[in-house]
Amino acid sequence: MDIITTRELRENMAAVIRDLKRGKAVQLSYRHRVIGTLQPSPPAPMPLRQGSPEAVRNFLETADFGPIPSKLRTDHRSFKQQVAELRKQDLQSK
Repeated sequence: MDIITTRELRENMAAVIRDLKRGKAVQLSYRHRVIGTLQPSPPAPMPLRQGSPEAVRNFLETADFGPIPSKLRTDHRSFKQQVAELRKQDLQSK
């Protein structure tokens, strides 16, 4: 861990930033006293790519689809037919 003065920090800001990016911590001194420490930040986690298996798994684990109506569980028709009927009933009820 290097110790630099506040003046050196002002004059060599690019070098200090480069050292922080490389993972080196730097202590700041002012009038021969250490006044603080600059720590490198931890790397940010990579965002999930849309459509990746991890993104799909994360969505399925966190999404709340609500309870499945019992009528849909026991119906033998295709999903499209069931949804069409539910939409029709919903439109008629409005």
